[in-house]
Amino acid sequence: MKITILTPCFNDWDCLNQLVVRIKDVLHDTVYNNYRIVVVNDCSSLEPDLAAINGHPVEIIHLNKNLGHQKAIAIGLSYLNKNTDSELIVVMDVDGEDKPEHLPILLDEAVKNKQKQVIFAQRTKRKESFFFKIFYKIYKNIFILLTGKVINFGNYSVVPKGLLDKVTHISDIWNHYPGGVMRSRLPYKSVGLERGFRLGCLSESHRFLQ
Repeated sequence: MKITILTPCFNDWDCLNQLVVRIKDVLHDTVYNNYRIVVVNDCSSLEPDLAAINGHPVEIIHLNKNLGHQKAIAIGLSYLNKNTDSELIVVMDVDGEDKPEHLPILLDEAVKNKQKQVIFAQRTKRKESFFFKIFYKIYKNIFILLTGKVINFGNYSVVPKGLLDKVTHISDIWNHYPGGVMRSRLPYKSVGLERGFRLGCLSESHRFLQ
């Protein structure tokens, strides 16, 4: 089974270097070891350390303008819609909070559901600073106010190839990928998984706004 892992990145190259190693360690002895990693470089001001990822199946798409986290994901999904033959596409953040150890769980769930649903990782616990929790609480309340729906998951997800074209044609994913999938009424399911520790990142406020 072919897998493509999509991750947006803005200057978090040290995190990416660690992430590709962890993904290899997790998937090497599984049925999901035929994978590639597509990184959407959101016009970073720092250059990637290509030597650190040499030998790993990594492709980097370079954007000419910083568009933010969600638009980088939408661009990556649109690119893969035309440029992948993978059966499953994983969307995950680069900073370590989306734990690679959970990849087999999410992928198994997608296979068990015969690739008919988008599978999201539902956060059962958040390891966040007080500052970030305040902003996230405000964000969730605004989301409920605007949509009437409760959202308790982030970007970490598996999109079956059969649903990828429909996902990329949801205009709302350019502003908020998981919220766009929810509002589209495409079939989706969430799996309770604990959020990991951040490996390293930009300032909390900048990350939240991204």
